[in-house]
Amino acid sequence: MKRISILSVAATVAALALIPSTQAQAGIHFEPGVGWHFLNSEDSSGTKSSGNGFGADLRLGYNFSHLAIGAAGGMSFVTFKNAAAGQPANQWMTLGAFAQFAFPAFPINLRGQYDFISDSGVTVAGVKGGRKGNNLRFGLGYRIIPKLALNVDYIITTFTDAYAAGVTTAIPTGTRDKSDTSIFVSLSVPLGM
Repeated sequence: MKRISILSVAATVAALALIPSTQAQAGIHFEPGVGWHFLNSEDSSGTKSSGNGFGADLRLGYNFSHLAIGAAGGMSFVTFKNAAAGQPANQWMTLGAFAQFAFPAFPINLRGQYDFISDSGVTVAGVKGGRKGNNLRFGLGYRIIPKLALNVDYIITTFTDAYAAGVTTAIPTGTRDKSDTSIFVSLSVPLGM
């Protein structure tokens, strides 16, 4: 499986940003984005960890004038500061639903998103292990030009299950992380909004 280079993704986003803008009243909403993910975590014993890495997301839905609703998905490759030498980046995949409002008089977008799938895992020596749960996400976007937005998303994650080597077990409430929060800063191309 070939990996998509950061440069090719950035070039695609830049090319899509050059598509002429139109005032869409209703229609399909398509918004790809690329950015950088900053993650902070504190486990039940108080041990803190943080990491960061490249991410990409996509929102696909329908516009109703200045409101867009639909499905959203994303993937990030986060490297933790306290990771063992040679450990690969943590792969984080999400899938959910979003609602986004674009203010007509200001170049601002407000977004809420619920990811019903949040899977954070890493494969070491051929064995994949990680955690699953859900995300609550709040976003603010600034439209630099009509088809290019700078976004900042605040993400609250609740991991409910752990898995390793194909076996999934529930994480008891008392041993779940105290907090798993992250910030995703991205550039996106909001087509149709």
